[in-house]
Amino acid sequence: MGIAFFTGVILLVMGFLKLGFITAYLSDSFFSAFTSGAGVHIATSQIPAILGLKVQRFGGVFKIVKTYGAIFGAISGVNIASLIIALLSAAAILFVKDYVNEKLKGKIPIPIPIELFVVIVATLVSYFAGLAEQFNVDIVSSIPDTIPPPVMPVFDGVETYIVDCFVLAILIFANTIAMAKICAKRHNYEVDDSQELIAYGMCNFLSSFLRCFPSAVAPPRSMVASTMNTKTTVCGVFSTALLILLILVMSTLFEPLPKSALAAIIVVSLKGLFIQLKDCAKFWKVNKIDFVIWFFTLVSVVFLDIDFGLGIGVIVSLITVVFQAQFARGYRVGRTMKDVTLVEHKRYTDSTEVSGVKIYKFHSNLFFANAEIFRMALYRATVNPRKILKFVKKQERANKKNKKGSNIGSDDHHIEIPGITVNGKEQCDLTKINSNTAGNTNPNGKEFMRLESKSSNGSTRSSIAGTDNPAFNKDDAPATLDIPQEYNLYRRNMSVATITTIGSIDEGVDPEDGQEVVTDEKIRRMRRIHHVIIDFSTVNYMDISGANVVSHIFKEYGHVNIKVFLTNISYDVRETMKHAGVFDTIPQDNIFVDVLDAIAVAKLEAVVPIPEEGLEDFTYEEAAEDKYVTNIG
Repeated sequence: MGIAFFTGVILLVMGFLKLGFITAYLSDSFFSAFTSGAGVHIATSQIPAILGLKVQRFGGVFKIVKTYGAIFGAISGVNIASLIIALLSAAAILFVKDYVNEKLKGKIPIPIPIELFVVIVATLVSYFAGLAEQFNVDIVSSIPDTIPPPVMPVFDGVETYIVDCFVLAILIFANTIAMAKICAKRHNYEVDDSQELIAYGMCNFLSSFLRCFPSAVAPPRSMVASTMNTKTTVCGVFSTALLILLILVMSTLFEPLPKSALAAIIVVSLKGLFIQLKDCAKFWKVNKIDFVIWFFTLVSVVFLDIDFGLGIGVIVSLITVVFQAQFARGYRVGRTMKDVTLVEHKRYTDSTEVSGVKIYKFHSNLFFANAEIFRMALYRATVNPRKILKFVKKQERANKKNKKGSNIGSDDHHIEIPGITVNGKEQCDLTKINSNTAGNTNPNGKEFMRLESKSSNGSTRSSIAGTDNPAFNKDDAPATLDIPQEYNLYRRNMSVATITTIGSIDEGVDPEDGQEVVTDEKIRRMRRIHHVIIDFSTVNYMDISGANVVSHIFKEYGHVNIKVFLTNISYDVRETMKHAGVFDTIPQDNIFVDVLDAIAVAKLEAVVPIPEEGLEDFTYEEAAEDKYVTNIG
């Protein structure tokens, strides 16, 4: 009684505080799996009655497995009469409900209450045929004919079970809402979650004075009422009146009722919950995350227990929320050729991008869990400023090495071996070497040759190669070197030793740092971009981590002279940015209401990228000083 009292009080408090909103965190896949798993438990509890077996009742973890183990262990004692009664009852109910009532729908005021007729017929047959005596059929037998008087609940030892009352309140609430949503979906009405809390709180609070234990929704009775198309709470008045009448007056009339008939009614009423099991295919096709929630909830409810399944299902649902943030997707936006409609670029055959402008849209809220993911996805989809700066630093180091190398050797004595071409673009000559090469040695005492590359404008560049390199013997005939474009001698002053070992290097990996190779062509493509527009129309929430990432992105693009425009920012996100200091970094002139406005301004502010021929002289410090970019708008 005390447990029912405090459970009711907790439910009432939750209802008055409007805590019903927590059901918003429970998905349809969770409710489907939870109710189907509960249906498995209910049907399993009725199987011994259908088979006429008496088996031990189990509780706790793996009780389903233990129950079926006990059933199969006693399968030889099946009562054939009980099984026949159950099968005939189930067949009659299915036939009338799925065929007769459907055929007569609209022709009769109410559906045929076949369950009531089955109870009456089974009771009469059992009484006149003497099923209990002749065939040992298990019947209801005695039914109490009194109602206990109200008493005050006893609160002894409340400190030992108060925590359990919280758990019971959550379980009652989850079971109630799960079944309510199933019926609401079937009959097309809305459920007020907080009202359900108050209703069950009052039910448990008042029943504690009548020596009752905590009560929750009864799926079998709820499904029976649902299948009979009951629509108002008036049915509860008739049910209560009938129960009182049954207990006080007619209890002896139903004593011969076979339990197998009652079990068949309950199992058939669960048909809708079992049909839900096929939803797994729909969840798999629609969303894999929904399927994960459905699978873990169902398995844990069936094989562990209902309360364990409830907890595991809720935890998995919350974890998937985090994973959805991790797997949030963004994409580049383009415009269609026929009209100015912004669409996902490359998903539409006629989509094209604005020259020099990249538009990016991120489909998720921006917070600590995915802020860095947003930044890297943006860089991959548009242009990565870090790669540009990496290339600049690399060119600086290469230039310094070449300046040092240019002081080695002499140009006074050389021989000319023409005919060596690289990628068909340059004419490379091994300079003449004096037959007396004793003076042409490097600090290590090895002989060397000078390699000159002649470009289209007539300028020459030179590098040093050892004469002990077998690939460049001065007596060899002219040869053609087929090397990757990123190692083009027109761009890099490379030693012959480096050229001869190119075949052993992974073309996609930089040997210096093991990262992706940053080639001249890639840099040229990146430098054609002068504006990046970020569409925040799908971002409804942003925290301090997300705001800081936006500021950092603006700074990194600023280092390579690419402007960042932000568009479609909601009021709440704008307030977050303002208080996080984002607008101290990003000027208000870079904020736009619409993407099309930002595109128009970006076109007016078009920039002239640095000359391709000057990439090797482009330094990190000059990039920060905007030396090579000039506004023309």
